This record gives sequence, C-alpha cells and structure tokens, in this order.
Amino acid sequence: MGTHPSDSADPTVGQRVHARRGPMVGASGPAVPTPRTAVQDPQQDLDDEIERHRERHREGDHLRQRFREWSDGAHGTAIKWHIARDSYCERLAQRRADVYRQAAALLDTQPAADAAAEMMMRAGLAAVRGAPPLIGFDVAGLSYVAARAWQHCAWAIDPTLPVVQPKWD
Repeated sequence: MGTHPSDSADPTVGQRVHARRGPMVGASGPAVPTPRTAVQDPQQDLDDEIERHRERHREGDHLRQRFREWSDGAHGTAIKWHIARDSYCERLAQRRADVYRQAAALLDTQPAADAAAEMMMRAGLAAVRGAPPLIGFDVAGLSYVAARAWQHCAWAIDPTLPVVQPKWD
C-alpha cells in the first residue's frame, strides 16, 4: 500500500472540502453531493420573503391598473352626464369612479385575497335589500351602485365569491 492519498480505500481522502458547497473535485474524481443541512441560510430566508412580497405586488399590479382604468371610465361618464345636465346620472357615475379608485388603493395596502374580502364586506354594508324603494329612490340607487361596484371589484379578484347585491329587475 502506498502513501499517496489516492491509494487509500476511503474515496474522500485527498479531496478538499469547501465550507459552503461540500466536497470539491479532487484527485479521485467528482465527489458525491452532500445533502443540505437543517440549518437554513438567513439570507435565503430574506430573499424568499422579498420574492413573496414582490409576487403579491405583481399579482395586484394588473388589478390596480384595471381598477384605475374603470375609475377613469366612470369619471368620463360622470363628465358626460354633467355636460348633459343630468345630475343624478352624474352622481351615479361619480360614485362608481370613487369605489374603483378606493378599490385600487385597497390593493396597495393588502394582499389581493384580503382586499377581496374587504370589498365584499363594503358591498354588504352598501347593499340595498329587496326591490328598489319608491320613496328615497335616489339614495337607494347610489347605495346600490356602490354595492354593485364593490362586488364587481371583488369578483375581478375572486370570481367564486357569493352575490351580495343582486341585480334589480
């Protein structure tokens, strides 16, 4: 038996070991990869958390943009009704624009699933039960429009959510 490390029966003798990557290729050929230890790299944990945060924002970016576009469209409709001197239709359109703008702002502060639940809660608070009333129709109409707009935003996030404000016939 010789004194050279490659003459040993242990295949790892003569191989250099790197502190983070495990055994390196040595005189005896490629080393067998060692399993990761149970100790997790703190930097990797931080990187994973940052990536999850970025993913939530990417998920909400297109929804925020969509809600802002809806708000701009509703605001344009409000301007059209203002020019036509129909103040009730103007208020309806402006209410929708306000709701869509608030929905976009809600996505800035919460993950999409939580924002959808908040939107449905707001839709439930604004909902008008039953048929449209004969007395107080204007106020009921504004609440109805707000409830439908909140519900519409929540459905854009999660279409499986239940109906909170049904359509008036």
